[in-house]
Amino acid sequence: MGSLGSDAKLPWIRTPCLLNPQLSRVAGCNVYLKLENLQPSGSFKSRGIGNLMTQAAAAATGPVHFYCSSGGNAGLACATSALSLGQKATIVIPTIITELMKGKLLDLGVEVHQEGRNWAECDKYMREELLANDPTGIYVPPFDDPRVWDGAATMVDEIRDQLEEPIEAIVCSVGGGGLINGLMQGVEGRPWQDKKPAVVAVETKGADMSGRSNRTIKRTLHQMSYRSPRDDTEAIMECIKAVDDIITDREL
Repeated sequence: MGSLGSDAKLPWIRTPCLLNPQLSRVAGCNVYLKLENLQPSGSFKSRGIGNLMTQAAAAATGPVHFYCSSGGNAGLACATSALSLGQKATIVIPTIITELMKGKLLDLGVEVHQEGRNWAECDKYMREELLANDPTGIYVPPFDDPRVWDGAATMVDEIRDQLEEPIEAIVCSVGGGGLINGLMQGVEGRPWQDKKPAVVAVETKGADMSGRSNRTIKRTLHQMSYRSPRDDTEAIMECIKAVDDIITDREL
């Protein structure tokens, strides 16, 4: 029997999908914005991380303690989800993260550690020094877990319900791969009355590893793993390969 209380609610919400007149005029087609900034954490990560944490808490035999290493958004999603589920959480952030972000996390009542010069170093510290010594600890990855992808896929169902006209394309940003993988699952795993929408991934110029890897067919795992071992990186790379187009923000 899990430890998820009967009064617990899902850590994410159904968000509006609104027509943007300005972008539509520039693009020459109807452009809708899925307002994921209205999520409890302020980003889409509430869906994936919230789904992972909800399932983990429900499957546990007692209280759990969630651990997440993050530069910001994933940590906020973990913190707000833990608050919603009535569970403890510890967030580890790199030393380069601002006091503003640290303050946001502390305001949510979670324990915050600041270790390492980058995400890989703070993740290593969290795993070896904190998580390894807590028998109730559960690791919350920022993006590379099927439960994270399943949570992100809920966005596709909402968009289908909210828009009456056919969806020609879904455009999203790519970082670690959790969002794009979830959207691809949502698109590929559901029947479409009209033509299946294209999925266009957008990366920041200079950090466009997925696009460069895809274009040159060099599918090396370290291009997505950031020097940290990731069990599901191969699945993410397969997803990136199946995306209809990958562009940079300067090409958008």
